[in-house]
Amino acid sequence: MLPIRVRKDLQQLGLDTQSQALIPQAGLSGAAVYRVGTYAIKSHPAASFDRLASVHRQQQRWAQSVQGWIPRLRVWPSLLSSPAPTVLLAELDAPPVHRPAGASLYSCWECMDWLPGIHLETIQEVTPGQQTAVAHALGTLHALAPQAQSPPNGSRDDRMTERNRLLQELLRSNFQQQHRDLERLATQPIPLDLLESIQNALRSAKQIALDCHRAMLQLATQNNTRHWMHGDAWRGNWLFEADGVSGLIDFSQADLRWPGFDFARAFGSMIQGPMRLWMDPWESYCQALSDRGLRPAFRLDEAYQMHRVSTVLTLARYLGEHHLFVSENGPSISRLREVCQQLVDGTAGY
Repeated sequence: MLPIRVRKDLQQLGLDTQSQALIPQAGLSGAAVYRVGTYAIKSHPAASFDRLASVHRQQQRWAQSVQGWIPRLRVWPSLLSSPAPTVLLAELDAPPVHRPAGASLYSCWECMDWLPGIHLETIQEVTPGQQTAVAHALGTLHALAPQAQSPPNGSRDDRMTERNRLLQELLRSNFQQQHRDLERLATQPIPLDLLESIQNALRSAKQIALDCHRAMLQLATQNNTRHWMHGDAWRGNWLFEADGVSGLIDFSQADLRWPGFDFARAFGSMIQGPMRLWMDPWESYCQALSDRGLRPAFRLDEAYQMHRVSTVLTLARYLGEHHLFVSENGPSISRLREVCQQLVDGTAGY
């Protein structure tokens, strides 16, 4: 259930507070999302409050200039709209004795419009029609973004720099920490087939890191065009009705960045296999830009290499997270299996 403080705040707004949490999406955050009347409530660390407030204000200005596009850009409740974002900051209900060491006393709760549609739980559920719809919607988003703020040419993306640093660290250490993590996992009660998949994926990760490090270094050091983008456009944040996109949610990582991240994140989570399978979505994405007289700010091979690097870094992070292996059928385990398969497929290159 929602924390007591959050429930009281919502009750003062006249909103239903009896809703149970929805199933957490696959991934490292495991964030619970609640449906409360016509709104969705999502938790964040309290440290995210200032960043979310800034993002929401920027998004509100952006949305006012691009009304009418689908999927809707809505990250604050329309009926509660105000100059300030609707983000609730509440004390955690758990008494100190039950709170993890070092945990904050507060949690930041984001209030968003509830959008209709279904989530795709696995990569096998994705249809070609849904891939095309996402590509067109993403192209539309990237085409409209410069209308709100001109892209600052000649600037570098801090996320790109950080990913390059992490990749170089893995190569310098020859994945030693990840091998130690794997040895630790071998002593845990996890399925043998999962352990074998992780072993194979780690071997593939080392090969991909070697293959991609020069391309990643170039991306991190060259001057890239940046503009507003979603920041976490993976499969779990798209909503669908049949083959069409009905919404895009969770703009909490939106920022001025290299737009190739969005394409890599989206289709790295929707397509299993080599880059040639990305061609149809790429053409739809380019067409959405072309309809507005624009061209992509990145190449397809750059986005695909970014996807390969991301799978390497994701595996490294998963191996360092002990709590992910508590439940064999949990969403994080399902996502881990998917990442392992993508790494093995990724050694096939293009």
